[in-house]
Amino acid sequence: MAAPSGAVSASAAGPTLARTAFYLLSAGATATLVSLLYRIEGRDDVGVAVSAIAAYGLAIVCLVGFDRLSLRSFQLLSAGAVAGVSSGLAFDGPSSGFYQLFYVWIALFVAYYFRPAAAAL
Repeated sequence: MAAPSGAVSASAAGPTLARTAFYLLSAGATATLVSLLYRIEGRDDVGVAVSAIAAYGLAIVCLVGFDRLSLRSFQLLSAGAVAGVSSGLAFDGPSSGFYQLFYVWIALFVAYYFRPAAAAL
């Protein structure tokens, strides 16, 4: 049965979803760790590092699960990515402008791969 217009079939797009999520999560985590090279007053470096490590953990799930992950799994991974960015912002303190860009990456990923109703959630 074909997927409705605007929907993504998990079996057809699974590897592409996994690859895209892996690259985005890895890039975000790496950029976060690189940002720790710069000393910023009021930032909790350990909290930011833990957020980056959690993003690497989600990326590994995408790498290992690759074509076995369901569409629901990618929705949960997207929610986990939002939680990771939110925790990074919370630990960053007053200078949280850099990490806000990661929300845009997640929004673009969700808007491209999920139906509008699922993306709105």
